[in-house]
Amino acid sequence: MIRRISSAVGLLLLTCGIPALCAQAASNSNIFDDYPGDYRTPEKHTIGIDHYITEDKHEDRLIYSDYTTGVVRLLSATSSGEFSAGPEFDVPSPIEVKIRFVKGEQGSVTGLALQRRDESEIFAVRIPLAQEEVMFQSGNVTLAGTLLMPERKGPHPAIILLHGSEPLTRYSFGPYPHFFTSLGFVVLIYDKRSAGASPGEYLDQATYYPDGFTADALAAFDYMRGRKDVNPVEIGFWGSSEGGMLTTQVASRSKEVAFIVDSSGFMVPLWQQVLYHVEKGLRDAGFPKSDIDEAVAYNKEIIRVGRTGLGWKRLQHHQEEVHNKKWFVRSTVSISSEEAISWRWKHLLSFNPVPALTNLTCPVLGLYGALDNSSPVSLSVANMRGALAKAGNKDYKLKVFPNANHALMVGNKNMAPGVFDTLSAWLLRTVHADE
Repeated sequence: MIRRISSAVGLLLLTCGIPALCAQAASNSNIFDDYPGDYRTPEKHTIGIDHYITEDKHEDRLIYSDYTTGVVRLLSATSSGEFSAGPEFDVPSPIEVKIRFVKGEQGSVTGLALQRRDESEIFAVRIPLAQEEVMFQSGNVTLAGTLLMPERKGPHPAIILLHGSEPLTRYSFGPYPHFFTSLGFVVLIYDKRSAGASPGEYLDQATYYPDGFTADALAAFDYMRGRKDVNPVEIGFWGSSEGGMLTTQVASRSKEVAFIVDSSGFMVPLWQQVLYHVEKGLRDAGFPKSDIDEAVAYNKEIIRVGRTGLGWKRLQHHQEEVHNKKWFVRSTVSISSEEAISWRWKHLLSFNPVPALTNLTCPVLGLYGALDNSSPVSLSVANMRGALAKAGNKDYKLKVFPNANHALMVGNKNMAPGVFDTLSAWLLRTVHADE
């Protein structure tokens, strides 16, 4: 029961907006270990190459990102050491970018040759970075991850990346790991419990959401504070979607957190988040109003039965009537028993992230897309602003990007204008990172 219900968290939250934030599979492949990193072009653009596992086929791929223009593309291999990308994130043709990795006399990658459509080939020099495989303990679970670090002597500021929903690996963060290394941060990415090389159960029957994931993030924070190459007073968190919400819960429990970046994190009770997504998601998918109204009413009934403990038999009959409808698979999950629906309310849907924000005293950056169909943006921003004011926290910035979706992208093509610039300016003001 718990495994099925725990996976329903991702189904109902649907926190995956950009494919680069949604990879689910574990990766044991080292095929692309030589290529990820930061590269500097003659025009002073920093190009990032990140390891990524695709959402659909669970394949090891590379992501190409230009932090100046906001272009983010999934690369397709054309031959050994050569790749290409098309006009949108996961649309491979017509080819608009060609990349050829260049190796030096010692056999290591020293740069990449980049050719944009209708332009001459240019060479981007690789920026030196170090990488270390690490493990840290969270209760009885040993979590595995990777540290990406500047090669120059520390201590350095650090940022810990938190996943969206579902069992995700360290290769689920799209363009962000090497974006943060380009700013001079030590970056920790790790496999979520039950994913990749991290064991444990995703959400056991005794756990109240999101306590297990919050505890894991705090364990990561404690691990980073113990490293000599990391400045212990300049460690913060970035997270997208569920991970964005988690940054606020982690920082509310530890006054030692230096800063947080909440990217599209829901800031409403989880049951309200689910209802919003059901309605908005079905509307955007083109379902008729009659189906949308029926789906919303059914999900409200689930919430009401879970909260009150009354009406299970009626809900069971209702479920039998609608489980074959197209909207059912898109917007909800089958409930197998009265006990299951009670557990789901108490351990999942009753969670409200907002009260914890009144304990937030560190600098906060909140970034949202106006076209987000997963979270109610205006309400989330208003809730954050009100709670932070109540906390007496004046060091925060909340920004909504027009025409941007849940992943802060404009459609499936580029990051919304200003996303990378906003992150860079705010982080470099908040900590003492340097390029």
